[in-house]
This record gives sequence, structure tokens and C-alpha cells, in this order.
Amino acid sequence: SGQHHVGLGISVNKKDAATKAARDFAHFLIRQKLLDPTELPKLTASMLEATNLDSFGRDSVEDVILLNKAEENSYTTTNVSMNMQFIPSSRIKTEHQRYIEQKAEEIALVSSL
Repeated sequence: SGQHHVGLGISVNKKDAATKAARDFAHFLIRQKLLDPTELPKLTASMLEATNLDSFGRDSVEDVILLNKAEENSYTTTNVSMNMQFIPSSRIKTEHQRYIEQKAEEIALVSSL
């Protein structure tokens, strides 16, 4: 039976988010007494630096396609199941967003007459 765990890593770029999700999963394994804390490597600042800050938006679709193809063509030898899902953060609407919505409502009202 596998370990059902959602590794959560929210950050500005993919590398930091992946690192945080991996650390979260490692801490989960430690809490479950499935991993000894001394087996974890020490992280340095250079390991946590992003190599390409622009890669989050541009490559994400390609990464999903490659990930889906890899999942279709591979067999898992470990009994660890991870479900990575994006959880959007709640945002407060800006004044400009409220203005745009108000204008859209006014245009819709006028066009329906």
C-alpha cells in the first residue's frame, strides 16, 4: 500500500515550489517514521535559487504534456502515491478589476435594450 499524501509547495517559480513540495513530503515520511531525519541532505541557499524565473508560465503547459506522456509509458516500482494539485490563492479584487466588471455590466445592460 502506498503513502497517500499531497505535497504542497507554493512559490513564485517552479523550482522553489517543487523543492518545498519535496521537503513537505520528506517531513511527512519522517512524521510517519518511514524515514530517518539523518538521511535527508542538508539544503544550501544555492540549491533553493531559481535558475529561470520566467519558466513558470511559459513552460508549464509543455511540462504537463511531458508528465502525462511519462505517466502513460512508465510503471511505478515504489509504493508511494503523490497527488500534486494547484491550489489557487484567494485574491482581493483591485480597483481596476472592479472598474472593468462595472463597465462590462453597463455594456451588457445597454446591449440588451
